[in-house]
Amino acid sequence: MNELEHVTDGSIEAFNHSPLFKTLGFTIVEWGVDFVDLRIQHGNPCHAGSFGKNTAVGINGAIVTAALESALGISGFIGFGCTPSGVVALDIKMMQIIRGQFSHVKARIDRKTRTMIFASAHLYSERGGLCATASGIVAKG
Repeated sequence: MNELEHVTDGSIEAFNHSPLFKTLGFTIVEWGVDFVDLRIQHGNPCHAGSFGKNTAVGINGAIVTAALESALGISGFIGFGCTPSGVVALDIKMMQIIRGQFSHVKARIDRKTRTMIFASAHLYSERGGLCATASGIVAKG
């Protein structure tokens, strides 16, 4: 059975139209059996660094964390055939400030067992520079 058999454009659009994604400016732009590409549209007041006080410092770390965790979680959801699942371990390394009009998070499944998915994610600036990395474990619900 094809693992993507249960994943439909409607499944992905449910994420894209969710209150969290709409509020934070996240959009899934591409997905496959073992990956997710999530776009972060900048310019959102929620993204301002220094807890919204300073727009010049780049995206707030909480937004970076939410984007990385979302991409890892969705890769697990897809990897388990749209079965409820959740991120149970998360490790993030931020390497530079994220500025520009948009950025992308690319998450990939590294290893899968019957009940867990080990995944990694990379956040890239609009120029393609690596800004943050994450690894995590997604457990089947």
